[in-house]
Amino acid sequence: MKGKIFFPSFLLLLLIIIGFLMYNETTFFDSLKLDHQLNQIIEKKDMEKMKEISLNDRTYQFLGNLPKNAHCSRTSGVQANNGQLEYFVTDIKDQKFDVLLKESFSKFLILPIRHVKIDSISIQN
Repeated sequence: MKGKIFFPSFLLLLLIIIGFLMYNETTFFDSLKLDHQLNQIIEKKDMEKMKEISLNDRTYQFLGNLPKNAHCSRTSGVQANNGQLEYFVTDIKDQKFDVLLKESFSKFLILPIRHVKIDSISIQN
């Protein structure tokens, strides 16, 4: 009887781990993460973070002057990836921006956990 319960439980756990690893390694959701992070910065009017990620004063001024309800739209998928940085293009208030996400890893037990955060942003010319 224990074998009949153990095998399906083991199989379910294995499927969950494989699913997590596949989700964790994909860049498919990175554009959503970018949108969420950038929208939070704009909504909170986090001027310190805006200064940190802006590549130039023009970008910093634009981000700083946005209303709190402004948000990203039409964010591209990954346009380029060198293993550490991912390049995206997004729109905010009909202005195009180049955005770099930085990839990092931590561990949970023995599983690598992939994190991405905004490294830099600049207005396209």
